[in-house]
Amino acid sequence: MRVVICPDKFAGTISAVDAAGAVVAGWASVAPADTLLALPLSDGGPGFVDVLAVALDGATRRSVQTTDPLGRPVTGDVLLHGTTAYLESAQACGLHLLAEPERDPKRTTTFGLGTLVLSAVESGAQTVVVGLGGSATNDGGAGFLAAIGVTPLDAAGRFVGYGGAAVADCVAIDGGPRVRDAVLVAATDVDSPLTGLHGASAVFGPQKGASREDVFMLDGALSRFSQVLQDTLPGCPPDLGSEQRGIESVDGPMAAGAIADRFSMARPSLSEHLRVLREAGLVTSRVAGQQRIYALDRRPLAELDTWLERFRPLPVPRGGPASRLDALDTELRRGRRARRTSDPEGDRDDRSTG
Repeated sequence: MRVVICPDKFAGTISAVDAAGAVVAGWASVAPADTLLALPLSDGGPGFVDVLAVALDGATRRSVQTTDPLGRPVTGDVLLHGTTAYLESAQACGLHLLAEPERDPKRTTTFGLGTLVLSAVESGAQTVVVGLGGSATNDGGAGFLAAIGVTPLDAAGRFVGYGGAAVADCVAIDGGPRVRDAVLVAATDVDSPLTGLHGASAVFGPQKGASREDVFMLDGALSRFSQVLQDTLPGCPPDLGSEQRGIESVDGPMAAGAIADRFSMARPSLSEHLRVLREAGLVTSRVAGQQRIYALDRRPLAELDTWLERFRPLPVPRGGPASRLDALDTELRRGRRARRTSDPEGDRDDRSTG
């Protein structure tokens, strides 16, 4: 039997690479004749570089100095493969870098990610792929922009400072990116608009330490910052701050504390997943409109259901921020009740990678 082993990380417990190795060791101990192929996965969050280091033959890994979400020195990795560099935002902006009392998206910054990107460019990379996820930040990439030479300014012409709260004071930007025409690509699996009930602040802010009041303040700050970018940044999408803007629009989702709106987007397609299966000795065919996976002897192994769950957009209720969050709470409760009705096993834990 051919077995493809593709775990993601178990957050806070074991990495994807170690999990794949453990499954391989356990399986081989009871079925030594089986052919095992370990392909650890990543959603762009912590472990992104580790997974790619295993997958990319000939890639070289170098450590560079950067800063954490509070500006303290940390070490990050740049993985070079030809003219492409891979790095992960979590190594500079990760929630796991902060103790519980330190988690405050009003203060945390993406500046360290910009330092990593500059290191990749200085290493000769023409394309820089950044894994997004697991961040402690909500500054809309303002710190990242400052690090690469694009400075957000307040009404007095001074740098607004670091953190999600500071971008509320932004009225202009100055300078240009020092990335030597390198292409920046974001790797993420999250679909969400920048602002609003399904935006970066409302969905991911609480897990990063934001209070109910913080969520509204951060959402307003991102809305203002996005308007400044639309007005002053060449090539910025005109609907950047729209509450309905998501994966179907110009650039894609707003993952990892809204860093992703500074990049082009990269999302693995279904065809890429099927290519991996074929290379593992499996073949696929479409039967009655559904994709089926077979072993080489045509025995059915599994049925691949491909669907995309789309949530209906919520209207913005009148009555100010409190009623907006109340509407979000109501929608979340409605979704949980619907899942419990359709799933007798019980409510499935929500997963987020922001």
